[in-house]
Amino acid sequence: MHSIISHSRVNSQLSAAVVIGHVFQDTGGYTLQVEQRTTGQNELWRSDISPSNAKFKIIKEVGKVGEHLLVALGITGDASRDIEQLCKDSPIPFSAVIYAEPEAGTGERAISSNADATALTIHAKEIIRQARKKYGATCTHLVLYTPMSFCFFLGQRLRVIGDVICYEHIAGNYQPSVKLCTG
Repeated sequence: MHSIISHSRVNSQLSAAVVIGHVFQDTGGYTLQVEQRTTGQNELWRSDISPSNAKFKIIKEVGKVGEHLLVALGITGDASRDIEQLCKDSPIPFSAVIYAEPEAGTGERAISSNADATALTIHAKEIIRQARKKYGATCTHLVLYTPMSFCFFLGQRLRVIGDVICYEHIAGNYQPSVKLCTG
């Protein structure tokens, strides 16, 4: 087993964390260990922890069959207004849009443990996989309003779901940042 250690104090973009996780996939025997600040203290979270029962709930889902699927995940806060603005401003015609938040709600306590982060990561991949199938999408546009550790863990599991374009919040709106070819 390989282990990668990362510190949340590193000031990097969320999409960079997705890319790093994608490079060090769990199927390759890698376990990510990430320092995550939760409710005023730092904890080390590992990507190989058994998941809790935490799940996302779909807040908004609209669409039709087409190439471009937008999936937005709001954990740290409510990103729904930003997503609406992205849909209006984007030159890409999103054929379907899904916005999801944890069943427990958003905010600093939305993910209270390593097990919650793992469970939500697994569920996020399932939401993407099912939506791609439902809408016949070949490209997923991914907006993450989440903790850094979640991004590392999600990247580790993004495989065999086609192209994924991660977005970053830059200068007041979301912009494409990086494209992953997951097969």
